[in-house]
Amino acid sequence: MIMSTSDSHQINRLLTALRWSQPRLAAYVGVSQQTISRWIVSGKISSAPAQRLLDQLESDLAAGRIVADAAEPSTAVQAQGFASAHGGA
Repeated sequence: MIMSTSDSHQINRLLTALRWSQPRLAAYVGVSQQTISRWIVSGKISSAPAQRLLDQLESDLAAGRIVADAAEPSTAVQAQGFASAHGGA
């Protein structure tokens, strides 16, 4: 899957809006920091579940369900995000 320009900007918007680092976003999505960096530089993403997680994170931020500069994502939050992206509860 190739990200459109707006999708590439989505990662930067999230990093800025949440005041998260690349490693923090990577922990939430379940990928390495290098993967986040590669997505930003290349504009390409090979993971539909990761894209769904980014979309959900952006939606949660817009709805006020997550606040900027929140504590490091907990294991429970990461698991919930992963489950949501993979069609789980």
